[in-house]
Amino acid sequence: MDLKKLLLKTLFVPLMLISSVCLAAHKDIRDCPRVALMPLGNKAIVSSELNSSGMLNVASEYISTQLVWCNRFDPIDYEQVGTALKILQAGQSGLYDVSTTAEVGKFLGAQYMIIGNITGLTLKESGAGVSDSNVGGLGLGKHTVTATVTLRAVDVETLRIVAASIGRDSSSSASSELKFPIYRNNKGMSIIDLLSGRKQEFAVKIGTAEVSDIQVVNAINKAAWQALYGKSGLITFLDGGKVMKKPPPKGI
Repeated sequence: MDLKKLLLKTLFVPLMLISSVCLAAHKDIRDCPRVALMPLGNKAIVSSELNSSGMLNVASEYISTQLVWCNRFDPIDYEQVGTALKILQAGQSGLYDVSTTAEVGKFLGAQYMIIGNITGLTLKESGAGVSDSNVGGLGLGKHTVTATVTLRAVDVETLRIVAASIGRDSSSSASSELKFPIYRNNKGMSIIDLLSGRKQEFAVKIGTAEVSDIQVVNAINKAAWQALYGKSGLITFLDGGKVMKKPPPKGI
């Protein structure tokens, strides 16, 4: 047997015993229980122009940090969750069934598991501009990435969903392009003999016409923040529908 696998299995039994002791004093979801965040899953139909690969871990780290900042839970370090998944050989796809979630929760001594998914990730492009063949033109473009994130808290003992939320938010970027006509003739630069000259265009671009990975991450993180503290957020649900007056900063 591989030495690494043997060590992992050796660690599994004592950790399960410790976990069972931790679960003995079970707390309500509103009483600062011990929670663990599963890696964020992607169930979204992603616009072809967007790159969502590599974004899930970044967003999961963000949500994990927010669970610390909100002072409503006793969160387990996110890296320990990854270690537990490897020990239990649950895979790293980001999509897990309820039994896997409960197994990881018991293994870590968590009373509740926070499960999140990206359920929407779309891009909207818009623009406007004016152009004249003699004096040039101005073009404006805007790219808006909109993300939707859902969260739910699952009781490890009963597998019951005790709280659920949804958040949606966007991140926008703008670009502008200013074009100037340049007239040339055989003798060089000339702005007098326009009819016999040859026109070229000189363009100045401000901003970016492409959607960056950072913009996609920002949209997902902002949606995750809304899924925690927004009108339909997890913390708002636990507070009886009252939005937190001073929520933690978005940190984006």
